[in-house]
Amino acid sequence: MGVDQSSNPSRTCEACIQAKQAHTSFPQEAQHQSTEPGERVVSDVWGPAKVTSIGGWKYYIFFTDDTGCFVSPLFLSNKTQAFDRIKEHVLHIKRRFGKAPKYLRIDNGTELINEKLKKFAGDAGIAIEITAPYSPSQNGIAERFNRTLLELARAMLIAKNLPQFLWDEAVAHAAYLQNREPTKAVKGKTLYEVWNGKMPNVAHLRKFGCNVWILDESNNRSKLDPKSKKMVFVGFMDGSKLVHYYKVRTRKIKVSRNFTFNENEEPNEWTEPVDLPGLQAEGENIDTSSQQTLTPETKEDDPTIPEPIPTSTTQSTAPVDPPQRQLRTRKEDIDYKKIGNPQACTASKRFSIGSTAPSTPPNIGRPTISSHTKSTPKERANMAVQTLLEALLDETEISYTSNNVDLPQTQEEALDRPESGEWQAAMDEEIFTLKGMGTWRMEDLPSDRKTIGCRWVFTKKRDEHRNIIKYKARLVAQGFSQKPGTDYSNDGTFAPVMRFETLRTVLAYSAVHNLKLRQFDVKGAYLHGRLQKTIYMCQPPGYEDGTHQVCLLVRSLYGLKQAVNVWNHELNRVLQELGFMQLKTDYCCYI
Repeated sequence: MGVDQSSNPSRTCEACIQAKQAHTSFPQEAQHQSTEPGERVVSDVWGPAKVTSIGGWKYYIFFTDDTGCFVSPLFLSNKTQAFDRIKEHVLHIKRRFGKAPKYLRIDNGTELINEKLKKFAGDAGIAIEITAPYSPSQNGIAERFNRTLLELARAMLIAKNLPQFLWDEAVAHAAYLQNREPTKAVKGKTLYEVWNGKMPNVAHLRKFGCNVWILDESNNRSKLDPKSKKMVFVGFMDGSKLVHYYKVRTRKIKVSRNFTFNENEEPNEWTEPVDLPGLQAEGENIDTSSQQTLTPETKEDDPTIPEPIPTSTTQSTAPVDPPQRQLRTRKEDIDYKKIGNPQACTASKRFSIGSTAPSTPPNIGRPTISSHTKSTPKERANMAVQTLLEALLDETEISYTSNNVDLPQTQEEALDRPESGEWQAAMDEEIFTLKGMGTWRMEDLPSDRKTIGCRWVFTKKRDEHRNIIKYKARLVAQGFSQKPGTDYSNDGTFAPVMRFETLRTVLAYSAVHNLKLRQFDVKGAYLHGRLQKTIYMCQPPGYEDGTHQVCLLVRSLYGLKQAVNVWNHELNRVLQELGFMQLKTDYCCYI
């Protein structure tokens, strides 16, 4: 068989391309590297963080220099602020070197590549270098620095067992240290020296999370009080002149120039007790051993110590005072959040479907089948009624559990379900109603007050055919954490309930005289009452604004101890203004 030499061989095989094509290899070193500081800026955005930082941030954008890789992190609450941070960094380079950077290398994200950035870069004469989609290695400098910062920040938080919401301070301090330590990118120099032209001073560096003593400059300090307080060091500001410190009791980051480090301190974890019960974040340890009152041991505490035996050898004629009654003192404060919390109680196994072991020991005093012959007819009748009631109760409990098993218990669980869009719309509607009625206003929490919590309660409205017609979400205050006498008065939780005799009388009267009955429901009834007590509540889950402010309740909210009482007062006032008179025999009936 001969081969036609005049035909041109095919140089491309489409089947082979589709079967064998792979990623194009990247060069080992950058082909174009700047020689002057500030000439090429490399940037990347990280986020969102699962935990909002103490400063209210969820993202950060950092800028590195191509010559010495000097890193400058700036924080964002949302990605739309990336353009403002880029402008801020470009102006910083102009002030530092007298000219704008020539190149800006970023990825192809929509938060970076937009018309505003293109116009700004064109006016400033900056060339934008973008990476190809799914090719992060083209921006390898930024990606590697991003990993370095996060690993340092994570290690510093873990080493000192600090809460995760301090991640922004940890990232800023990691960049501060990275700029002042030797690196292979610049031989014989540090990044700070390449950027600023002088060697950095590292004598002031301290371990992140160590103890720092801050001068107490408050006006209410007496002359005998300590002059300084121990705080948590989280970074420097303006070189070694200022420090950032974390105040655990108020959960705030502050700055001070009057500080002292303990040079002889042994490295240990931060274990100062947090003065925010129920609000401690993950990573914060609460040591209650220092808060317990130490009392001397008595003979009653140790039963092994024998009682002294009285002897009759000596007799005294002096009158003996009767023993005084000693009042017992409570060693620990009452934790109302734990006492009234229904979730803190152990649930009975009767409410769980499929449980086989009984939750309570058997009643050995209950008559058995073998004893029926010895019981009277009245006892057997009572036993039959008791058995019937128990069976009905068990059936009701199982039915209740099965109807609510498909409802989410938290806001995170609701958003993780397939019907997350319906639950989100229901929560947005509830927040819109609460804000529209002015249920609260945002204020700072006083130092002598504590907040109560709140949670979402979800339900599905169904029609007569058990079809879902509405998804409903209600924000409920955790009233079990309210403190009597402070958050509500002892007589402020009562509300009257209509008597069934009144209902039957009204129905009979309308039937005899052929009257029309109308029924209506007040939407958000409890929200119409105004509170007389000052109550502070945490911000609703999923709708935090990133600040440290709390909700000062103006109107009543579902879940409060006095909610039903406040609503009853408001309803009574409105009905009396309309000319109705309240009956003395039934406070729920007006004529």
